Amino acid sequence: MQGVFFFFFFFFFFFFCVKFIVTTEQVKRHLLGFNGKNFLYMTHHVLNSALNHCFISIGNTGIPAWRLRTGCRDKTMAFYSSSGHRCLQSLLTWANFVLVCCGIALMAMCIYFIYDHEGVYVLVDATGSESVWRAAWIGLFTGFAFICVPVFGMYAIMKSSKKLIFAYFILMLIVFAFEMASAITAATHKDWFSPNLFLKEMLQYYNKPLPGVVPSNQDEIYKIKGVTAAWNRIMIEKKCCGVNGPQDWVTFDSYFRQQNIDADYPWPRQCCQQDAMGAFSSLDGCKIGLNPYLSNTGCYPYIGDYLRTFGLAVSWFGFSILCWTFLVLLGMMAFYILLDY
Repeated sequence: MQGVFFFFFFFFFFFFCVKFIVTTEQVKRHLLGFNGKNFLYMTHHVLNSALNHCFISIGNTGIPAWRLRTGCRDKTMAFYSSSGHRCLQSLLTWANFVLVCCGIALMAMCIYFIYDHEGVYVLVDATGSESVWRAAWIGLFTGFAFICVPVFGMYAIMKSSKKLIFAYFILMLIVFAFEMASAITAATHKDWFSPNLFLKEMLQYYNKPLPGVVPSNQDEIYKIKGVTAAWNRIMIEKKCCGVNGPQDWVTFDSYFRQQNIDADYPWPRQCCQQDAMGAFSSLDGCKIGLNPYLSNTGCYPYIGDYLRTFGLAVSWFGFSILCWTFLVLLGMMAFYILLDY
């Protein structure tokens, strides 16, 4: 978060420094001192080359510097009021429209993960490391903001209003800071979910006796029921057993081990292979660990891959949007400054 606010401060400070330099009369007089040529007159050749794709030709005006110093705006400076102005407006409008599309995609992606179609949120929540889901909620907010603010920016561009563009800057920088926080959180927390973290949670909550139903125990009851149901569903659907394999239930002490003897339940029955109708292929064969009837693979690859994909998608797509947003802000800054002329 310190990096986010540092960037916010630096960008804001840089914007006002540029604005101050351009609008200071002393600097203007310094720029106009090169053989009596105005700063805009000296750079019109560069602008002419940059805007060739827009079929704009500023031409050689040959205007004396003293006329430009007095603020005379005639047809030779039409770049700022006609073709060039419209080209820059169109370019920035298109760039903001891309931001709107990115905002829609970011919202859709975050909603998909928040919906938790894999049903692993309760496992993540029980570990106390649900920061990735917080990043998704922040991404959902910033996705909506990336829809609204660029639309406002397109309106400000069409109106060529400095006040509206300045308001756009403030809003977009706030959204920029939040999206950076979301991307950094997802990128730094996606690797926290190690096998040992889920193993400890499974042994601690799976099949644990429920405490008394009092308000202070509601969270504990939610975790016990949620973790037990989630592990049962994952082991059946993914045909896996435990975090690393069936030996997790035999090697380590757990509430499941305390309530069941090895001969009857060396591991949960959800580890046993089932047919299409949900019946066990061979319960006796599963109890003694025969390969065709017992799921020998662990469930962590399914949980870990999903969470890593989740974190990478939220973080890197967020960073991509931030890079494009930075370019759009630079373009809007240039447009804001050119409105002075």
